[in-house]
Amino acid sequence: MSPVKKLLPVLVLTAAVLAIAMSAVNAAGSDEIPSIRAKPAPTVAAETVTVGGIALDTREIIITPLSAAGEASASGTDGNLRAVYREITTSEDKIEAWIPNLAETARQVDSELDIRDLVVTDLFDLTIPADAEAALEGGGRLTLTFGLGVDAGTDVILATRCPGRDWNAIPARNNGDGTVTVTFTELCPILVLTEADFAVPADPSVLSPKTGADDVTGAPNMLIAACGSLCAMAAACAIYRKRADKV
Repeated sequence: MSPVKKLLPVLVLTAAVLAIAMSAVNAAGSDEIPSIRAKPAPTVAAETVTVGGIALDTREIIITPLSAAGEASASGTDGNLRAVYREITTSEDKIEAWIPNLAETARQVDSELDIRDLVVTDLFDLTIPADAEAALEGGGRLTLTFGLGVDAGTDVILATRCPGRDWNAIPARNNGDGTVTVTFTELCPILVLTEADFAVPADPSVLSPKTGADDVTGAPNMLIAACGSLCAMAAACAIYRKRADKV
């Protein structure tokens, strides 16, 4: 058997490793966050809430998760959610840079909470009837309890992003039963931030300090190693071929 044929299995294996490494680079460089995109809408615990003195049946609240953004019937919801998703997955800034009041809000939630431990775990939008929305815009408040499935003791912060305005972090109360309670003064796309020690992040790329920035350190290393292996195999083949020709 020729030296080249003897090395063929090694070359095939190395080529496979190279293909996997290239796939890893492509995946890491993508702005997709699959688990956020696949999450259903969170539930609302209470049946009735009030907004500026107006009773609101929570069944009238439309919660649109990112996974259903393409099917959203509420005007503007689809575009707003996707715009926010693009923003958080392409930002190269640290999380506190694009949520100005995050550090202050974190201190309200837990004086020992380090904002570098926060990860993005959900993204959705809320739509309420016109009269309730008018009451909210007129200075009313809307307090809702969401079923987010968080562990007891987990620090949770929500942040809203209204078009043309800065991100606004909102403290959330963990009720210890998987639900969190939050008071809104405005309704816009809502981002859920949870402690990394407790939460399974939607994707490693959203771990702070750069929420949404792609962490692809390992993938290039795999690619470099695979390329090096291919070069080494090619050099070995050339040497063996020369030796075989001399025999």
